[in-house]
Formats: sequence, C-alpha cells, structure tokens
Amino acid sequence: MNEEYQEKSSRGLINLLLIIAIVVGIIAMMWTVGIFGNTAEDVEINATEEVVAAATDEDFSITKSEWTTMQKQLKQLQNEVKTLQTELGTLKERKSTAPHSTMVTSPAKTTTATSSGTTTTSSPKTTTNPNAITLANYTHDWLESNATVAFKNNTGSTITSISGRMIYYDMKGNMLDYQDFKKSITIAPNMVKSITLSGYGHREHYAYYKSDVRSDMADRKYKVKFELKSYSVK
Repeated sequence: MNEEYQEKSSRGLINLLLIIAIVVGIIAMMWTVGIFGNTAEDVEINATEEVVAAATDEDFSITKSEWTTMQKQLKQLQNEVKTLQTELGTLKERKSTAPHSTMVTSPAKTTTATSSGTTTTSSPKTTTNPNAITLANYTHDWLESNATVAFKNNTGSTITSISGRMIYYDMKGNMLDYQDFKKSITIAPNMVKSITLSGYGHREHYAYYKSDVRSDMADRKYKVKFELKSYSVK
C-alpha cells in the first residue's frame, strides 16, 4: 500500500512539473506581447494558485521545502527567458547595422601628399589573358649568350610588365628545357617591344634555328614556344 502511494506521489510530482513548464511558457509569451499589465510576481502567484487548486491530495504529495524549491526554479526560468529575449534583440540590432563587404576589382589607388595638394594615382593591375601578349620575333645566334625576344601587345592598354615562360624544343619537337621570367617593359597598345633573355645552351653553341647556326654543329639548333603567365597594365 505504501509503495502504491509513493508511485502515485511520483506521478503527481511529474504532472505538476509539466503543468508548471506549460504555464511558464504561456506566461512568457503573454508577457512578451504585453497582453496583460500584471507584474511577473503577480502572474507567478496567480499561476501557482491555479495549479495548486487544480491538483488534489489524491494526485500527489509534496513537502513545503520542495514547493519552495520549485517556486525558485520557476522564477529562475522566467529570468532566463527575459535574458534570452534581451540578447536576441541585441543580435538583431547588430545584424541590421553591420556594414556589407564588397569585392573591388578596379586597380588599387595610391594617395600622395604634395605641397600643392593630394594626388591620387592608380597602381598597375595584374591580370591574365593568354592571347593578350604574343611572341612577335625571336633571335639567338650561336655566338651570343642572350636572345632578343619581341612581344606584341594585343590589348587596348599599355603593358608595364610581363611574366611568362619560354620552352625550348629540338627540331623533332622534343622538349629540351624551359625558362621562367618576369620583366618590366612598356608596350603601347597594338605595338611590339623587344627584351633580352638568356639564350638556350649558349655554352654548347646552340642557336635558334632561324638565326646564325654554327656550320660545323648543325644539330645545335632549337625552336621556342612562349607561354604568358600574367601581365600588368597602367
């Protein structure tokens, strides 16, 4: 008989806690929208009295200390709800006022202070377009250590630097070597400009096949291919 009574008491306590949780949720919602003007303390007392009136001695058995503890927990839950509502409002406010980032693809600008005022100039913009610069001419005699390489600017802007790769092949199309380079150069739109690069195999008397080749070393000649990596414009 005592075990049956304890079991009923446990079920009653669980039911009571569920009822209290539901009441707290309803109170929080009504408090948020301002449906009634009673204070949180009045709401807590009224809700507690209704819960107590709805429960009977047959449903549960609870001590005074346990009831006091549950009231404190209810008060704590109410405070936590108010704190969460405040934090949510703060986050929404920060989100609405936060600046939006924008990616800028235009050339960077440099500001210089002078005696007559402030001057703003655009820095070179590096870009890639494999057909923007092409190889116009290449010469390398077997007596020369350097090759003369001419490039054509196929863009509508002035080129200020070139980064590329020269690839060397034998006359059968087999790759011999390559050379990466980066050169400062000024090429006006649709114009051709020459620079010097180390000639391939000059110590072994190699020469570009369209240039002057050593007569007794006819096999020491090569072809080239140019690959553009990047370039800068004004």
